[in-house]
Amino acid sequence: MNQIINIILSITTTLAAIIAIIISVIEISKSNKQSLFERRLKAYLTIKWMESLCNNDKENIVSQNILNGENIKIDDLFKLFELMTNCAFLKDIQDTLTHIFEKDERRKFFLKIESLRNLCEEVTLIFPENIGCNISDFIYHYEEALVEMYEYYVAISGTDSSKENECIKRIKHHIKETFELSNRIQKDGTINTLKSKIK
Repeated sequence: MNQIINIILSITTTLAAIIAIIISVIEISKSNKQSLFERRLKAYLTIKWMESLCNNDKENIVSQNILNGENIKIDDLFKLFELMTNCAFLKDIQDTLTHIFEKDERRKFFLKIESLRNLCEEVTLIFPENIGCNISDFIYHYEEALVEMYEYYVAISGTDSSKENECIKRIKHHIKETFELSNRIQKDGTINTLKSKIK
């Protein structure tokens, strides 16, 4: 009789342990899904606003000939930088160029650039490869355009004028790539695909 009781207790203990493991796995799975949902949602909203800015402002930038000619006028540089930072995620660096030699503003700018670079890597991990790569390229050229505009303004402000021409070339290259990728992800429905992955 005692042997039967011991067997029953042993089976019960084993079942309880198995049930506990199953519950733990389910909870971890739920937690992981929630975490992935939050990361995807944050990335989607940031990308959507950046892509929207490009599509809304491209004609404005082209029509005003901001990127034509060998140089970029200071007023045009400020206008372009303001247009490309006119969203919730980037608004706190919108005044960077007007305070370019202030330590806190520089720090704020490069922290935001670091966030964009992290996002560039993150989207390749949290979304399927076929859409994550295009989005990653779009973010990369977008943040590099901002960096080159910053570097260009530093150069024309007199600290290193030797970089002016190279900065202009890189600004134009990254803006061109940004707009082309923005067009592509709009036309091929990438933004809607991102949204569906979140759902």
